[in-house]
Amino acid sequence: MVSINGRMVTPLQARTEFWEQDKAEGGLIYDQYTEIKRVLSNADREWVKERYREIKAHAIKNTPFYSSFSPDDTFPVVTKADILENYEAHKAVGDFLTPTHISSTSGSTGVPFSVIQDLKKRKRTIADLKVLGELCDYPSHERMVMFRVLSDKLKRTPEQEARENIYYIDSSGLDSVSLDRMTDRIFELKPRIVFSYASTLVALADRIRSRGIPAEEFSSVRSVLTAGEGIFEENRQKVSEVFGCPVYRRYADMELGILGQDRGDGGCYHLNWGSFYFECLKPGSDEPAEYGETGRIVITDLFNYAMPMIRYDTGDLGIMQRDGADGFPYFTEIHGRSRDCVYTTAGEIISPAKISVSMWGVESVKQWQFVQKGQREYLLRLNADKNADTSGILKKMRGALGEDALIDIEYVDEIPVLSSNKRRAVICEWKKQ
Repeated sequence: MVSINGRMVTPLQARTEFWEQDKAEGGLIYDQYTEIKRVLSNADREWVKERYREIKAHAIKNTPFYSSFSPDDTFPVVTKADILENYEAHKAVGDFLTPTHISSTSGSTGVPFSVIQDLKKRKRTIADLKVLGELCDYPSHERMVMFRVLSDKLKRTPEQEARENIYYIDSSGLDSVSLDRMTDRIFELKPRIVFSYASTLVALADRIRSRGIPAEEFSSVRSVLTAGEGIFEENRQKVSEVFGCPVYRRYADMELGILGQDRGDGGCYHLNWGSFYFECLKPGSDEPAEYGETGRIVITDLFNYAMPMIRYDTGDLGIMQRDGADGFPYFTEIHGRSRDCVYTTAGEIISPAKISVSMWGVESVKQWQFVQKGQREYLLRLNADKNADTSGILKKMRGALGEDALIDIEYVDEIPVLSSNKRRAVICEWKKQ
């Protein structure tokens, strides 16, 4: 049940009342919601191209940064650092800044970054959430349990939880007592969907398995959703088996919004072309990457008129493919931040998934983290019994990295959480020259 103005109603009633209220206020969310669904279902490329031209024309007319460009120019690729350096020049002048929403993130590097969004963009994000939610079997206002490392900003009162039907559960501890408490909350709340970072879901699934709890006990859970860290295939399968439902991977960030999602089968990421324009560029230049080649993910927000985000380099790497049926291009892989990929001893970039395969089936390891320190130097952190046999792990890793890989092992009690509340499994601290 959902609390609306002190009344307890069903999620279906809450959805109905939400749309009725939105239509009474002009239907700004509903109109965008139906537009996104139409664009995605019809793969309307011309509509996307026209929105791309419009946001460029707007930026030329209304922002100091783009004022010297013409509509036919190729706009520059910009990074977070570029925008911070020219922050005021990226803001649109006039009424586009009123009213606004501020979307802020500390980022995995700890660098604060805030993006100003106009009212229509904010409503677009809500519409995106509803469309992508339905695509992972989560109609809005159904009950969600979200496992997060809670801060004062994220804490919710019981009244807020009842109104939103979203329950935040602290996941700062992943010891057996904390994991049992988290499991008990799922039994108590009976959510439609469980949403969390991958590392929490994997630890929770391992604990549930060790307790011998069958998937039937989680019958209310129709889907599991993960975002932020990425989830390796073995772990996706494990979580799916434990909860008895599909595990969906979402691609999103705070600067832009909901960018894409897979179909719960560990396959490709279908992108939200209804709100964004996607490019995949070569790692060393701004030339387009070939289909099937690892490249930098560069995105244009088609609807943020307060602070146009045009050709924004997300810092992520991915592999784009063209839909042979004349649909939208999609990503077969999203590696996460470029610092989450590693290089072989020969200097070839590889997906972090190739490292994770080395850890498949290793029951003695509770947590792990792999760090590239130099061209041939690597560090494997293990939260595991120091007597665990690591020879098989090292053999597999050298098979992926090169037989001359120098891999040190460090035993730890816990893999630390970043300021962004994520745990990174693969880190690259070496920069290829």
